[in-house]
Amino acid sequence: MTTATVWFWGSLSLVLFIIYHPMNAVTFFPAGRKTFFNPIFLLLAAVLGIVCSVVYLQSGSLWLPVIIHWLVVVVWLVFLGGYKQLHD
Repeated sequence: MTTATVWFWGSLSLVLFIIYHPMNAVTFFPAGRKTFFNPIFLLLAAVLGIVCSVVYLQSGSLWLPVIIHWLVVVVWLVFLGGYKQLHD
């Protein structure tokens, strides 16, 4: 793939990843509306998406970004109060 193609698909994937969170709150998980519309949360989701994209491009494997995403979400939910924030 050309560099332009990689940037296009990477950027599109990142935008969809960020938009997915508020759309999830609107459609399937209304309790998460406050969190998933928070600009700081969306900024951190963007950073996580960028990190996962870079890891994918460097490794060529989807497993590493999946593991990184899973670890970040679990740490946030269990140790940083994410579960409580989503269910307040």
